[in-house]
Amino acid sequence: MRDKKSKASEANKQKYREIKGTHCYDILANEQYQKDFQYFSPHLDDARNDFIKDDDDDEGNDAIQSDFVKVMLNLAFYSENDLKSLTTSGVTIYK
Repeated sequence: MRDKKSKASEANKQKYREIKGTHCYDILANEQYQKDFQYFSPHLDDARNDFIKDDDDDEGNDAIQSDFVKVMLNLAFYSENDLKSLTTSGVTIYK
């Protein structure tokens, strides 16, 4: 009896798992990925800029560093027209 249960349990572990009940998956909703990508969510409001440090003196652009992570992770879902309009420091990302 126990042997059957362990085989069934092993089969369930190997079975493909779908994400259900949501229309999309936001990898940055996972706290571990937030840490890995050094992402700070906009829900932190003004405190968000306290966590983000960059090398320039312009304190008004700190959140862009974190927003850029989200944009890059979602590039596959942008339309071609949207991709053509993306620039960073005046350089077009997609041609």
